[in-house]
Amino acid sequence: MEKLRELMKEHQDKADKKVMGEVLELLQREPGLFVVTVHATKNFFLGAENGKAAAFLYTSREYADEFVKGLEMVGVETKVLEIRPLQRISFSTTSTAAVLRQL
Repeated sequence: MEKLRELMKEHQDKADKKVMGEVLELLQREPGLFVVTVHATKNFFLGAENGKAAAFLYTSREYADEFVKGLEMVGVETKVLEIRPLQRISFSTTSTAAVLRQL
């Protein structure tokens, strides 16, 4: 996932279809994707991005663990889960095509 982090950082302000295709492909197949779940709801922790609800995905366990520490400080019981490539059914090529069409 290090390559994914580098691509996203380098191209975060550009709408480059080739780069976004590579990002989405890495999201589908690379190991090392993590999410934070909330004990009370048994669902992904939801935050907000640009005023819309969003589940945050982390490209390293360390990033996710740091986020969990912050939530624990305010009393939210959470845990980090790894999403393995075989579990990423919704990261399909149909989803990839839809995202690329939006660029």
